[in-house]
Amino acid sequence: AKTSGLQKAGIEVLGFVASPVQDFKSLVRVRAKNRRLAKENAELQLDLSRYKEAFQENVRLRKLVGFGERQGLSVVPARVIGRNNIPGVKTILLDVGSNKKIKPELPVVSGEGLVGEVIHVTPNHSTVQLVIDRNFRAAARIQRNRETGIFEMTGKDFGVLSGVRHRVEIIPGDTVITTGMESLYPAGFVIGIVDKVDDSQPGLFQNIRVVPRVNFTRLEEAFVVLNDYRMNGDDSKAGKR
Repeated sequence: AKTSGLQKAGIEVLGFVASPVQDFKSLVRVRAKNRRLAKENAELQLDLSRYKEAFQENVRLRKLVGFGERQGLSVVPARVIGRNNIPGVKTILLDVGSNKKIKPELPVVSGEGLVGEVIHVTPNHSTVQLVIDRNFRAAARIQRNRETGIFEMTGKDFGVLSGVRHRVEIIPGDTVITTGMESLYPAGFVIGIVDKVDDSQPGLFQNIRVVPRVNFTRLEEAFVVLNDYRMNGDDSKAGKR
């Protein structure tokens, strides 16, 4: 009986000692499983994020290509893969080059409007001078009344439409578009919106401030227009609308 009592006591002591060990092992297994599940969840979230981004990119590119087709343009979709940080000099780098028939002086546009002009090409990349570059110039007109002038950037976030006489009515909100006349740019692409008009200055012309339409800080895709508009010379051949 004494032996049985000692054995029973020993078993109870061993059980008491073994219980925390078993709990610890269970805790280790649970933690390992949680880490594994957390890793799998993170991977799934990353995959889902990539799929969503790919879907959105596909939608944007389809819109770009569709826009080019509606305008009767031969276009090459491109992705923006780089930007410069030099004050006043605004360019972007595209992931297409001479391998896609890109060459200098071709126009670049987006669904929002005119982006700029190709200025340098390598086999796989193109550098584009943006509308907001301080050296950019383009023949432009007021869409509402067809009055023409020259657009150029003069400030950090705005440019001017010069050459419009005082007698012409220009109002804030007017849309400024490309003319297609004596220009490499197709006619009818939006350059910007009139932000402010000052006709009190001396001289023949008004001071018309224009804010570019394209949001260049968020620009991710664009397309290069392969049509050569320098030989057209008038709106009817350059896609007048």
